[in-house]
Amino acid sequence: MRKVIAGACRPITRQWNHWNPGARVLMYHRVTDLGEFDQLTVTPSRFEDQLRELKSKHRVVTLCEAMRSEESSVVITFDDGYLDNFQEAVPLLQKYGLPATIYLTADFVDQTASHPRYKSRDRLHMDWSEVRELQAQGLVSFGSHTCTHPMLSELCDEQSRTEIIDSKHRLEDKLGASMTSFAYPNGNYGQREIEFVEQAGYQHAVTVKPGANRGGVDAFQLRRTEVTDRDGEEEFAAKLDGALDPVHLILDMKREWQFGRRRANSMESPA
Repeated sequence: MRKVIAGACRPITRQWNHWNPGARVLMYHRVTDLGEFDQLTVTPSRFEDQLRELKSKHRVVTLCEAMRSEESSVVITFDDGYLDNFQEAVPLLQKYGLPATIYLTADFVDQTASHPRYKSRDRLHMDWSEVRELQAQGLVSFGSHTCTHPMLSELCDEQSRTEIIDSKHRLEDKLGASMTSFAYPNGNYGQREIEFVEQAGYQHAVTVKPGANRGGVDAFQLRRTEVTDRDGEEEFAAKLDGALDPVHLILDMKREWQFGRRRANSMESPA
């Protein structure tokens, strides 16, 4: 079904992109081989195929550069700061000379917590020494992804504000550099979080809402396109052209409905 929809939409979206240039922000999480499909994981071989495609056919820039330019561009981002980003993804980025942004969860880098999705006893996330090593190399930039990776909309005002502001301060203290970019964990946020992000002094924030970012886009609600290990050459090219944006929009509406149900349930008083 995805291929049918992409095939029907692609001629239209190609023309639309030609006359309406924008920044397509790609969202990755892990680059490793788990031996089985995981929605958040791309194998190193698949990732290299995708980088080769980007290098040969697209203009890949940093998020800050994309926001300053009116040209079509692609931005590479990673969430959560996994150790395999350091071990597998960055060497391939260096091979092709492509920049990327990694959004760090402060407690994950501290090694006091890890993403609950993965139960391995092995270390899951980069530590501060590895982050600083990448920072010194200059190809990878960093942004904030909160302190603990919570569902922000389910927190009280003070907790949500603290997650957004304190993570910025912690990263800046550890890295000695200003954190200008923020990523909402789980793509979960509301108007309250947008205001906290702006108040904290970030310049932009990324979501998981699908589509490209064109003139007039809200800097604190930038769109991203998730990439998975099921994206072969044809599927990856279709995502870059926006041919799968309609499918992703439907999935995003379903996700927002689920978030709404969670919020409603969390606010209900015990019987």
